[in-house]
Amino acid sequence: MLHFNKSEKIMELFVENIPITDEKYSLQVKWLSDNLMPKIQNWSRNVCQTDDFDCAKLSTLCLYPNMVNDYSKLYQELKDIYWQKFSKNWTQLTNTNPEKFIHEDVSIACYFILAWKFLNIYPKNFIDVGCGNGLLVHILNDQGYSGYGVDMRKRKIWDSFPKTTNLFEATIDPKSDFFDDYDCIIGNHSDELSPWLPYLACKVSNKVGNKCHVMLIPCCLFDFNSKFELKQKNESRYDTYLNYLEKIFTNFGLKVYKDKLRIPSTRNVCLIGIMNDVNNKNIDEIVNSLQSKSRASNFVARDLEQEKLKSSRNCTKNVDGELKIFILEKVLDLLLSEDNFVDKYDGTKWNAGRSCELNEIVSLFEKEQFAKIKSECGGIKTLLKNFHQLFVCEGNTVRIRNQKLDQNSNKNKKKDRTIFVKTKPCLFFTYHPNGCILTENECLFLHEIK
Repeated sequence: MLHFNKSEKIMELFVENIPITDEKYSLQVKWLSDNLMPKIQNWSRNVCQTDDFDCAKLSTLCLYPNMVNDYSKLYQELKDIYWQKFSKNWTQLTNTNPEKFIHEDVSIACYFILAWKFLNIYPKNFIDVGCGNGLLVHILNDQGYSGYGVDMRKRKIWDSFPKTTNLFEATIDPKSDFFDDYDCIIGNHSDELSPWLPYLACKVSNKVGNKCHVMLIPCCLFDFNSKFELKQKNESRYDTYLNYLEKIFTNFGLKVYKDKLRIPSTRNVCLIGIMNDVNNKNIDEIVNSLQSKSRASNFVARDLEQEKLKSSRNCTKNVDGELKIFILEKVLDLLLSEDNFVDKYDGTKWNAGRSCELNEIVSLFEKEQFAKIKSECGGIKTLLKNFHQLFVCEGNTVRIRNQKLDQNSNKNKKKDRTIFVKTKPCLFFTYHPNGCILTENECLFLHEIK
């Protein structure tokens, strides 16, 4: 438990008295004391020195006085439900870390529920613009809030949700598209649509005559038509962007509340836009006045077919599973056809194999097989690059990755691998005849799928 001693102005860390023989617990305590506490100390110093930054001055969960206690209680309740429900198959379905994404969406759902209750707004039907994996929509639906999510690309995990969770694959053009069945717009990392959400709220309000509110957690920085490039003096670009969005909210007649969420992200500010009155506004005129300095003249919605084409460029996700494994094993056998043994961690030998040209690899496969890979991802080289855990592509030459040597040049290597959360299987452990050259502790990947 972290405790702030107000009288002495010090941060204290209290840990449960568990026998030191518990290795996992010892590592967690070590991380708290050696990593987390120094970072909190540096952060607290910087907050005092950066007094002009709006984001630094903003407290966490400060919408109303008792929100921290309410949030903690509700978060624990929802986490117990949805972590148990989705964590087991999350990595397989999304290829992402469940620790981050499940906890983040549970946290956001908690915040929205408490904010709606405090502000006395109970959405009859919300829309989540850019809903991604759809978990936030599912949690809100499951907690009794009617609404649906829209994203330009369907996710594999969508099929695991019950039919009561409404998720749709579509792109949105705020100028031409119109949805008249919502009274609250959610934008959780809604990218280029973020500045348009107040516009959409006023658009539905003008046509239907109902109040429409906005819940926005901005991440990527966009203005109405392009990337947001402004940065004010003595501000981070993110702070400048938050002030820019607040100005947009205000111009469209929305009362703005700003708060910080408890989520595992540095982009953790939520802007709440409350529509107090239903007044017909000339929304296009407001946009024109706000975008006079934009580099582009018109918003261009993403093309759904083009987005599908982009997503299909990753062969590891789209090439037929059996064909993918067949190619992997075939290339691995070719590279291991010559012996080049090095020592493993246990003193046994590990074959590093040889290198070969791409032309030699291409000749291994029938024309139909090669044509299928080429049509789906651009060729065999792209496939091998996506299996970078196993192979190293240097120009037109391919070799087996020697993790002992190659890991030393990895700039993104985790400093403390014992704390790193492993979610993917080790391909060497699975496919290399000599297994993995590293111990399970040293390897960044799982040596065993439980």
